[in-house]
Amino acid sequence: MFEYQLDLSPDSKWVTITPHTASYNLPFFMTEVGIFYAGKDYFTERDEKNTYLLIYTCSGEGYLKYENNDYLLKQYTVVIIDCNKYHYYKSFSKEPWVFRWIHFGGMCAQTYMNLIMEAQYQAITIVDSLPFEAYHNNLMRVSSVSDTYSSVCTSTHLSNMLMHILSSKFNEKNNKNYIQHTQNINKVMLYISKNYMKEINIDDFAALIHLSKYYFLKIFKQYTGATPYEYLINYRINEAKVLLKTTHHSISSIALAVGFLNESNFIKQFKRITHLTPLNYRKTWC
Repeated sequence: MFEYQLDLSPDSKWVTITPHTASYNLPFFMTEVGIFYAGKDYFTERDEKNTYLLIYTCSGEGYLKYENNDYLLKQYTVVIIDCNKYHYYKSFSKEPWVFRWIHFGGMCAQTYMNLIMEAQYQAITIVDSLPFEAYHNNLMRVSSVSDTYSSVCTSTHLSNMLMHILSSKFNEKNNKNYIQHTQNINKVMLYISKNYMKEINIDDFAALIHLSKYYFLKIFKQYTGATPYEYLINYRINEAKVLLKTTHHSISSIALAVGFLNESNFIKQFKRITHLTPLNYRKTWC
């Protein structure tokens, strides 16, 4: 499906790009970019387009229907859409809806989409809009050239924009509980650093910060990118690396020292994370 009505002023700009061959091996590439001054009759409705779409509202307001939910796209907010899924967006204000947009893909596109829009899909208010808009201006400038250098520049500017969105997502403007959650996560991390050698579990963490286990798991993964168990195992492995490099203790004694109940599980987890056995790691270091 693809239907649209381009109620656009002459000030609008729309550039279509054929990515350079090298682009497909980079974290990001761009297929279209523009800035639209959209009148009241503007809309786009589609699905099954194999890109991601970033929409940033400069002024006016837009409306988005995506995954059976409705969103108001206010000034200085941004959304990212998986264009393979049904979406419909249109002007939603008396004055023109002015928005910057990018169709993009790349090896890291799905990962960033998940990081930015995980947990709760929302329109994110951009903090410090000037550099964000400058990245978009840079993309408009490099879009006219298709060579390796321009492809790398495009990937870099897109990466900067997406990192800016991530930074804004965790700002207090978009997350009222950010400070409290950060303090709680830091408290759990400190607890792990002092007790990793003991037998501890998720219930201990949740009780420490007085949250339900389900909610604790959700915010810990959201803020650290790992589950509490994954974070604990990684912490233990890092401590084991230090002992393997700086002592002559046996593998079994190091396993116990960092909190593993048996040597075989320690070896299994160490190899899974480092792709080396503890003994081979020690030999490689020495």
